[in-house]
Amino acid sequence: MHGVSLLYGFDLMKRSSDELIATVTRAAISEQTKSFVETRAGATSFINGGADLLAGAGMTSAKKEGSGDKDKDARGYHLWAAMEQSGMTVKSGSYSDMQGYGLAVGWTRELGRKGHTLLFSPFVEYGRGKYDSYLDDGVHGSGKISYLGVGVMGRVENAQGLWAEAALHGGKTRSDYSGSLYTGTSSHYDSSNAYYAAHLGIGKEMKTNEKDRLNTYLRYFWSYQSGMQAKIHTGGRNASVDEYDFGAVSSNRVRLGFTYTHKDSDKSEIFAGLAWEYELSGKATASYQGYDTPSPSLRGGSGMLEVGYRFAPKDSRFSYDLRFTGWQGKRQGYSGGAHVNWAF
Repeated sequence: MHGVSLLYGFDLMKRSSDELIATVTRAAISEQTKSFVETRAGATSFINGGADLLAGAGMTSAKKEGSGDKDKDARGYHLWAAMEQSGMTVKSGSYSDMQGYGLAVGWTRELGRKGHTLLFSPFVEYGRGKYDSYLDDGVHGSGKISYLGVGVMGRVENAQGLWAEAALHGGKTRSDYSGSLYTGTSSHYDSSNAYYAAHLGIGKEMKTNEKDRLNTYLRYFWSYQSGMQAKIHTGGRNASVDEYDFGAVSSNRVRLGFTYTHKDSDKSEIFAGLAWEYELSGKATASYQGYDTPSPSLRGGSGMLEVGYRFAPKDSRFSYDLRFTGWQGKRQGYSGGAHVNWAF
């Protein structure tokens, strides 16, 4: 064994009565090195959670604030903030338990035009969390993940309720790993790399009666983590420093769903929604001395249920939004939070 990464096979040959010669006949990378790569899959899942926040609570908050002063073509500038806490189990061939929060803050400008409205919103995003990854044989890794970035999103909607939206954002993500691949060893590494993400959405919102409306949508999400190199330090038995090449990670998700909203008073409304999402890629890769490690993958489908409550006084500068989302499938867990908006 070389460090904790490579396993060797030997043939023994007896040269004399007191001498043996060992010849390396084969080498392979350890299956346990997949634990190092789980961190990359977890970081992609965490970045995707930030994109979900923008497409859901972020876009709703920006639209809610930007839509003030309906009688004006130029509707001013509005601040919005959305924050969510999440706890998620992500299946990747093995699995990772993740907990963390995401925050997005931006300002909105919405312009009214004949027959449609146009919304524009720059924003800053930040997320921080921790994870525990587990291989099938019980190998355990843990660490922290964070991201910080900036972006812009926009939305156009016509008088018939047809709408289209888009967002583009990017920044830097940081992560670390600590774990034991074998008894008597302890490995760790730190990493940072650029990330980029975007989403496109189309849909239609229609009234079903005076108090209820139905919003159907189709969204596509993309995220990308750049490749990097990291030195993995191992102490104890088989102490070593191994330099790994981590490949870029791309995620492509498609989501189809609907949201039903009921206005229960002039100052509040409740909503619920269902969606189905499928991850088309999400494979994390790495190599050491030309040997490819086992690769975790986020590919697969998940179902989503969301419920929420909005409180938006007509003449107040503040509005509030409480939201809870549950996931089942490739992703299992919850996210939820409170969103506060301020118009000025």
